[in-house]
Amino acid sequence: MTEPANAPTPGPRTDGDLVLDLRAVTFAYPRTPALRGVSLTARRAEVVAVTGPSGSGKSTLLHVAAGLLRPDSGSVTVCGQDMIALDDDAASALRRREIGLVLQHGQLVPELPVVDNVALPLLLDGTGREAARAAATGWLDRLGVADVASAHPADLSGGQAQRVAVARALVTGASVVLADEPTGSMDSDGGEQVLRLMVETCRSTRSALVVVTHDNKVAAVADREVRLLDGVVQHEAVLR
Repeated sequence: MTEPANAPTPGPRTDGDLVLDLRAVTFAYPRTPALRGVSLTARRAEVVAVTGPSGSGKSTLLHVAAGLLRPDSGSVTVCGQDMIALDDDAASALRRREIGLVLQHGQLVPELPVVDNVALPLLLDGTGREAARAAATGWLDRLGVADVASAHPADLSGGQAQRVAVARALVTGASVVLADEPTGSMDSDGGEQVLRLMVETCRSTRSALVVVTHDNKVAAVADREVRLLDGVVQHEAVLR
């Protein structure tokens, strides 16, 4: 399951349903290794839970998968494209079109109202403003936060901000949704509802969903669990 950090990097797999393929990825912060030869895959309509204690490399892995961090070695392939080989503009375009991203604490644009935060990926990709805002409003309604559409991120609770971030991740119909503790700021009932919506949406649109979580209830909905410890895959298990 875990490939040695100094092993040659194999080429990307050719599975037609494979939308995310990380192979033998390493990454280190100054004086702190975070990932040491981690491999991770996700296929269409599959839910993968990435678990492990704090400091195990889970969030770093998600950032590498999204192209927000460049690995020191290994490969990152998204929808058949080599993310590492792309320049910044091409990587941003691929991320905008193919990756829905939910980071901790929402990471919303403070200057924009909620509806435009959700519509932003569509607007940047050329969708007309009216259509983009209509799509954003629909997702805000499904996630129970349509009443804050005109508010700004500073006016939101932590749970509301996370729901808005989930709406933004789902609005484009991305091929893979990467979510870092997406329900961490919600109460248990609200978190279960949002998680159920994310899973149902990804099943119906045949998107892959990769969820970083400490919550056993979140991991329990996954098809597969990948557990990290000290920057390596400790174990991988098929759950259903």
